[in-house]
Amino acid sequence: MSTSDLPRDLHAVAVIGLGGMGAALARAFVAAGHETAVWNRTRSKVDELVEAGAHGYGSAAEAVASSRTTVICVSDYDTVKAILGDIDDFGGRSLINLTSGTSADADKLAEWSAARGARYLDGAILDEPSAIGADGASTVLYSGDRSSFQDDEGLLKALGSGATFLGTDPKQASLFDTVALTMGWSVLNGYLQSAALLRARGIDPQEAVATMVETTTMVAGWIPRYAAQLEDEQYDVLDSSIAGYHAAMGNVVREGDAAGVDVSIPSAWRSLAGRAVVAGDGDLGYGGMIEHFRRDGAGRGH
Repeated sequence: MSTSDLPRDLHAVAVIGLGGMGAALARAFVAAGHETAVWNRTRSKVDELVEAGAHGYGSAAEAVASSRTTVICVSDYDTVKAILGDIDDFGGRSLINLTSGTSADADKLAEWSAARGARYLDGAILDEPSAIGADGASTVLYSGDRSSFQDDEGLLKALGSGATFLGTDPKQASLFDTVALTMGWSVLNGYLQSAALLRARGIDPQEAVATMVETTTMVAGWIPRYAAQLEDEQYDVLDSSIAGYHAAMGNVVREGDAAGVDVSIPSAWRSLAGRAVVAGDGDLGYGGMIEHFRRDGAGRGH
């Protein structure tokens, strides 16, 4: 099916997929005054957005054909292709995919979209649905077709002021999303591990909130210095050596184990740092651990 075979009212944007995030995207476009088409497999969700001022359509293809730009946010990339699979010609329209996936998924969907005449942008939303909106500072990262981003930048700022174009490689947004998730889960799991330890020792975790926030802020401040070391591949000791941290990790593991708290996460840290020490990298600054995060990383040795 070609989009040229269908009616064209040329709304500003079509939003495909009205789950928690998709509905937030559609509402943000409507609130910003953009003519917004919507489609979802569950009709009741379409009706809710129609009541908010959107235009509902009976099929995804009709919604796409009615609009200059399509934003899709569904469960996975295979679902994107399943929903849009009947469209064989997007007629040069922009297709902006805000579905979470891997960099390989993004590359494949970019090829799939190009073969169907779409200008493709892959995107990553670094916030929760409640933060989406023109008045917020939510960040959405985009990569892929530069002209599509340039044409739609004003539209995309309806989702938040942090609309950021990373470059023309379509997989870059997905990679940055993975980085953000890795960092976020590391911080959250570190907090929950710490809170579990405090509870096991009869201390209310609320009593340590200030300490945890202060520590997280301090470590975040180290990242630019670590980044400079990684760029130069010079791992001087900034805060402690790998060997020093390995010893401290042993204390964390022993304390948690004695308190009856699961220590699988800090044990994994300690195991990796121990491998670096055995490889002869113990006196390097902790930035040198990057050499051991590669599966084939044998470290530098001496």
